[in-house]
Formats: sequence, C-alpha cells, structure tokens
Amino acid sequence: MDMLSVDSMQKFGQARRQASLNTFFRFLTGQTNDLLSFDQVRQKLGLKHRRDLGVYEIGLDDIVGSVGRHTDFTREFYPRFEGEGVSERWRRVYDLVNSLAGLPPIKAIKVGDAYFVEDGNHRVSVARTNKAEKVQAHVVEYDSPVPLTPEDIVDDLLEYN
Repeated sequence: MDMLSVDSMQKFGQARRQASLNTFFRFLTGQTNDLLSFDQVRQKLGLKHRRDLGVYEIGLDDIVGSVGRHTDFTREFYPRFEGEGVSERWRRVYDLVNSLAGLPPIKAIKVGDAYFVEDGNHRVSVARTNKAEKVQAHVVEYDSPVPLTPEDIVDDLLEYN
C-alpha cells in the first residue's frame, strides 16, 4: 500500500474547509457554488463541431465545469466530500504533483472562453489548493452559438433558446 504524506492530509483538510467556506459565502450572496455540467451545456447549446487545439496552459479561473464529475467539486474545484476514496485519491494526486514524477496535462473542453475538465479533476483541485493560477491542458474546442464566459451559470444557459 502506498504511503501518503502528512502534508497531503493537511492540504486535503484545508481544501475541504475552503469548500465549506466558499459554499457558505456563495449562499449568503445568492450565488451558486456548483460546477457546470458539460453534458447539460452541450445539450442546451447543441454543440457538435469540435477541433483539437493541442496542449497549452489554461487559467484555473476559466474552468467552470466538468464532464461527469461536476457534483464532486465546488465551483473553485475544492472537494465537496471525503468518503469513498475521495480523500485517498486527492492525496495521491497531491503527492505526485509535488514530487519529481509529476503528472500529464489534464484534458479540457473549451466552449467560448470557458473550460470543462474531461480528465484531471483532482489535478485541478490540487493545483487550486497549491494556489496555482494555470494548469497544462490538452484542449478540444467546441464551436458555440453563444459566447460562454467563466462567469456564466447553468440558469443563464437554460434561458437560451
């Protein structure tokens, strides 16, 4: 069994506390703390045509959603839960990111000016906890009929016809 660092345990606890604080403050201000679901956005906007943009750095603040894991993390990509191996996986990724081994770029989908994580949700979460501003990503872009920005939320998209 792999030995996880004490530092990763402390950082995961810090990330969970930040998730709780952000959820509380967003609730007080009437804002959602939810990530966008790429599948919901793709369906609503009728996204079909995609092209590979290659690997480059994207801003963490420009990532607004996820493919299939949008309920696991807050809008800022802090982990919402501890159970079912979430803590162990997050900690393992943290230890790898902070070792010489490193990790490959995440896979992201670009729609307008916003990004959705296809693979690498935990890497984004660890990067956010490490106070990084950018992350390496292999990006695929979908043409969007409306300009999507990182500030958009699902409710705004649902009004689009």
